[in-house]
Amino acid sequence: MADQAEYELIPLTPIRRMEKEIADLKKNKEGGSTAFLVNEIVDILKMNQKIVDDMVRLHGDLVSKLSRTTDRIDRLVTSMDKLVEILGEATEAELAGESGGYRGGGGGGGGGGVADEKMDKVIEQNAALINSLKVISGELGKLGEVEKGLQKLENLEKESQRAGRRGR
Repeated sequence: MADQAEYELIPLTPIRRMEKEIADLKKNKEGGSTAFLVNEIVDILKMNQKIVDDMVRLHGDLVSKLSRTTDRIDRLVTSMDKLVEILGEATEAELAGESGGYRGGGGGGGGGGVADEKMDKVIEQNAALINSLKVISGELGKLGEVEKGLQKLENLEKESQRAGRRGR
């Protein structure tokens, strides 16, 4: 019996089970977690793109509203300059004794016509000034709303950044 070889009996069922588990582990390691990560990254990119799109849109709205506001402020300044000029002229006329009072002619010898015209201009300018101030007030209210929208977008961006850090 010199040709005697050693033989072992090993059950194949546990070996097949371990082979299957190893194959499953390799599959999950390569495909499952990678697919999950890719999906998370795609979701974060979509969210970031939406935030960027919203910010670009809001920036455009803000720029157009600010340009309208600056135009209105320029008109207001022009109106204020005219008002100051008219008030200066009326004051000079009053000091020079050209006027006897507004719409009364009070005793100044009939020179009230110039002052009356200037006071009418002042009243018109005041009305225009009030309208301009109302418009500016409305625009400032709108700018406050835009600012709130920008704050919300900043908060969303911070949340997405935190979510991106947690996903790493």
